[in-house]
This record gives sequence, C-alpha cells and structure tokens, in this order.
Amino acid sequence: FCGANRILDFAMSQDTAHKLANDDRFKAEMDGPKLPTPCHPSILMIDRPITDYALMERDRGKYLLYWNAISSATRDLKRMRSLPDGAEFRYCVVQPGLGRLISFCLEAARSNNLVPVIVAFEANKRAAEFTRQLFSDESNLHVYHFCITSGLTRNNLDPVLEPYYRQARILVCDVLGSFGDNECAAEIIDGARRLFLNRGGVCIPTSWSCWLAPFSSETVREHIREKSLTLEQCYVMGCPSDIEASNPVCVFSSTCSDRPRSKRSCQVNVEIFPDVATGMLGFFTAVLYGDIELDSRPISHTCFHWESFAFLVAPARTDISLVMVIERHFDSRTNRIWYEWQLIYSNGIEACAAVNENGKSQSWSLPHIPPTLVKTIECTS
Repeated sequence: FCGANRILDFAMSQDTAHKLANDDRFKAEMDGPKLPTPCHPSILMIDRPITDYALMERDRGKYLLYWNAISSATRDLKRMRSLPDGAEFRYCVVQPGLGRLISFCLEAARSNNLVPVIVAFEANKRAAEFTRQLFSDESNLHVYHFCITSGLTRNNLDPVLEPYYRQARILVCDVLGSFGDNECAAEIIDGARRLFLNRGGVCIPTSWSCWLAPFSSETVREHIREKSLTLEQCYVMGCPSDIEASNPVCVFSSTCSDRPRSKRSCQVNVEIFPDVATGMLGFFTAVLYGDIELDSRPISHTCFHWESFAFLVAPARTDISLVMVIERHFDSRTNRIWYEWQLIYSNGIEACAAVNENGKSQSWSLPHIPPTLVKTIECTS
C-alpha cells in the first residue's frame, strides 16, 4: 500500500477492505472448515516462528485500513500543529510484527515532507530482529525486544526508555485478538499511551468492541465428541457450512483512554437455539482513526480474521430459555487474563457450574521482557 501520495477516500478504503477480506476468506476456506482448535498457550505470538507472522500479514484488508489510518492521522496532525516541512515526526509502534506498520509510518511521514523518527516494541525476539534488519538503513528507527504492561509507570520505567517518554505524536498498536482484547489489548494500549504518547497525540486504534453470537453446528458438536474436547477452555474456529448463528451483539467496549478494569461481565440470550446451542462465537470491531474501522464479524468483515473466538457449552434443558454469563478477568499483580462463563436459566437457576473459575483450566499471561535494543547485523563479503 505504500507509495500512494494521497489518502484513499474513506468509503473506497472500507469497501476495498471488505472485498479483500472476502477474497482472502474464500481462499482460506478452500482447505475446508476450521473446527475448534485450542487457543495458543502464549499471547502476542511471543514464541511463534516468523512464518506465522507472514501468514497473519497476508491480511490485506486490515493493513489497507491501518495504512489509511496512519496516513490520515499524520496529515491531520501536521496541519493542526502547523508543522513545517522537514520537521521531525515521532511514532511509537507496538507489536510491529514483520514491519508493515513501520513501513506505513515511514511512508506517511515522507509523503507529508516530514522526517520520521520511530521507536518500536516487539515481544517476539525473532520478529524484532527480522524487523530491525529489514530496515537496517533507517537510522531514526529503534526496535526493542520488549513487552509493555499496564503496571508500568515513569517511576519504574527502564532508564533506556526514558528518552521516549511521551514523545510520540502517533501511537500504533497491533494487539487486537480474535475477540478484541483477549490478548490484553486494553492493558497494553493503556501502558503504551500513558508512557509514550504525546499529549494531544493520536492512538491507533482509538476504540474497540467485543461481540458475541450464539451458534449451533452439528459438525462442531461431532468434532467435540470425536476429539473429546474439554468445555473448560476457549477455542478458535472458523464457520463450518452447517453453522447457524444469530446476529452478534456488542458485549464489551473500550477506548484508548479507558483505564483497564480487573473484571467485566456480560449476559447474552441463547434462546434462539436453546435445544441445540453449541456455544458463542466472539468477534471484534475497532475504530482505527476517524471513521476507519476494522470489523471481523462475518457479514461486514473488513479484515481477514477468519478464526473466531469460541466458548463451547454443554447441553441443557430445553423448556426454559437460557442466558450465558461471560466474565473477563485481569490480575494486575501477575499480568494474567482469563475468562469465566456459565449458563443460567431465565428464572435465575444455574444450568451448570461456572466454567474456568479463577482461570484454573485456562489463562494467559503477559511476559516480563526487559527492554533490549535490537541492533542491525553487519554483512561482510
């Protein structure tokens, strides 16, 4: 997407992203439906190979919208701050992966006659080293192997990061998971915003929402039986051809200026499929900047998140309607996140015991990674 010297029209970029997502989704599903797969035990892809990043960065719709958001925000800030040509323009990029977001920042600044200065924080060491080497000619780019958490303050910030304290005009974060902030997006963005974003700066994304849809699928139920899948864990999955699902409803919403909460709770009616309910599918939407929005919901998707978050449930009585209660928990002392869920009859009687209480069966933790500056490798002939 780099190389364009004008900002794409909003309607054009959203429509193009939707078409790209449809095309990518079709190609992915040529291999057959993705059935429930256990969530990876680590978050932020901290121990994943480079090939996994390459697969994720095929998401053309998503990155088209990120490019448009970064370019639009850069243009707007230059105008609003009356910045002269040749002025330095600072970005902070969190989880840059293999460098697409960095390339967007470089191009956005230069197309506006600004000098880009970028600091990037990547929790995966392989990706951090790859990115630094890819942009080895960029002297104003500093890449750190580092993981941001919400508990960081200026008082406990590593001294090597002090020069970046509240310097960035634009903060760009690529930390949204298949269910929005199931990979601690709220906590990471909060920490990055408070530490590195200039007052009056722009955070990308600016807000995000989590959505749930009750679903039923005989293919999924058969897969659960064949594989003896535990119902004590969350999964990721695609959409088999026999899936029936209601329209997704918004259950959680956050903005980049919200402080994370240790617990959030929601209730979703499952009475549409009370006799055959298989579970809940999770999706997300996110406003990147202005009216530029990512959307992973099946009908309106603008990004290639073909794997949905899934809560699976056991059969229950069919003569009384059900609601599903889902709670998101975050322990700031251990930087640990988990979900708990339970089916409850509409008359208030529990249909089953709470699942995954205190994260006993499944949880994820933000790793403690002290900041290490990644240096370029000199090539010798």
